[in-house]
Amino acid sequence: MFNDQQLVCFMKKCNHEPCNLVNDSPIQNIDVDPDTYYGEIPKSDMETILKNSQKNGNIEREISRYCDRKKNEYFREYALDPRRALGLTLLGNISGLRILDYGCGIGSLGVVAARHGAHVTFIDNCQIRLEIARERILQSGLNGEFIACKDYDSLPPDLGSFDFILLNGVLEWIPVCRASFDNVLEIQLDFLDHMRQYLSPRGSIYLAIENRFALQYFMGYPEDHTDIPYLSLMDRIEANQCHQRLKGRDFLTWTWSLQEFKKLLPSVNLTLTEGYGIFPDYRFPRLITSLEDKDGLKKGMLMERYSAKNEFKNRFIDYVYNMDLIEHFIYSYCFLIGREQE
Repeated sequence: MFNDQQLVCFMKKCNHEPCNLVNDSPIQNIDVDPDTYYGEIPKSDMETILKNSQKNGNIEREISRYCDRKKNEYFREYALDPRRALGLTLLGNISGLRILDYGCGIGSLGVVAARHGAHVTFIDNCQIRLEIARERILQSGLNGEFIACKDYDSLPPDLGSFDFILLNGVLEWIPVCRASFDNVLEIQLDFLDHMRQYLSPRGSIYLAIENRFALQYFMGYPEDHTDIPYLSLMDRIEANQCHQRLKGRDFLTWTWSLQEFKKLLPSVNLTLTEGYGIFPDYRFPRLITSLEDKDGLKKGMLMERYSAKNEFKNRFIDYVYNMDLIEHFIYSYCFLIGREQE
């Protein structure tokens, strides 16, 4: 079981002193439109933060000042809280290892990995977010590679191999750029197959994602990517019809159940080597526990956010715990996924 206090210890071991690996190489833009943007704050605000930080050399202070002005505590935690990288504690000693942070955003995991001695390649389809991550790396006196890439099959073939590939809240979004309802699963599996090809022989994919069959979805909590209650619990065809009716487009942001991960990964020569629950969710984790630790999972589920009254939440948690099914109903998973043994 890992908690946020262990991450504090993990961070204290980081070398924050400038090293001799500093690299001010620009972002390699393969095919991204610079105007493409997704984010927690307006793009103009992100650009202002970056511009001011390039003048004063302290991007994290600029983010904090922005959050003070806007009274935006969510973005402060999202951008600056090192506990967001709690999952890195599962990787062991990463000093000197090559890590690919695909869908890196502003670097919440990749920057922490680099500060702990890893050689990190940052990839995202939003250039301004990559620029924020790059500025954080440069101002820490560290090394990094930065690639703006619209889609995974545009990645250069000469990236090399990686000891770890980070997919933090990424798999469900991959189909949005290129899929229709009929080939969502095919695209997700093809993406994982591409990632496998960048793994070193003993490398692992770190994948964090919501659970399709999370208990709170049964209790009416809206599905995270669509804001439609019960959607991920439906048959896929029925869910797509519902999404089309309410949103006017196909339902493409599919999450998987634990059983689906175990069943589908071998089809792309991957296998789930380690499984964990991450609580209260993978975005802002405070506790990680093995899927084999049923008592730990129960403790973690009590940290999850539910719209139902506590007595009903606790009653349902007790039920799935007593039925020995609790690992199938937690809200967020993080997995270590490796190559299948040939």
